[in-house]
Amino acid sequence: MESLFGLPAHPLLLHAAVVIVPTAALLSVVLLARPEWRRRQGLAWVVFALVAFASTILANQSGEAFNEALTDRIGDLAEDHGELGNQTTLLVFLYMITSIGSVLAERRRSQSKVASVLATLAALLAVAATVWIVRTGHEGARIVWDGVL
Repeated sequence: MESLFGLPAHPLLLHAAVVIVPTAALLSVVLLARPEWRRRQGLAWVVFALVAFASTILANQSGEAFNEALTDRIGDLAEDHGELGNQTTLLVFLYMITSIGSVLAERRRSQSKVASVLATLAALLAVAATVWIVRTGHEGARIVWDGVL
C-alpha cells in the first residue's frame, strides 16, 4: 500500500503500531501479574495481539512501498530501518502466538503452568517488540530529520 487519502501510507499507518504494540506490552504485563484477569479477559488479549500484529504488517508493507518510491532519493539509508521493521514484525508475531497459546492453555485447567509460562514469554516478547518499535522509529526519524527527505 503506497498511499492513503492521497498521502504516503507509511507515515500514517506506522502510528497504529507505535501505539498498539506498547499498549499490548502493558496489557501483557498486567495480565501476567493478575492471572485471574487473564482468565476473564483472554479473548480481549488475543484480539489485541492480533491487531498489534496486523498493524506491524501494514506498517512494514507500506514502508517497503514507500522505500521503493524513494529509492532514488535515499538509496540504502533505509536498509537498517527496514531490517529493524522486519525484526519488530517477527517479535510481534511471536508475541501473538504465545498470547494465543497462553489463553488456550488457560482454558484447560490442567495446563495452568503452561499458561503462566506462555504469558511470561508473551510479556517479555511484547516488551522486546516495544524496544524494537522505538529503535525502528528512531532509524526512520534519523532518515527524515538528517535532511534526506
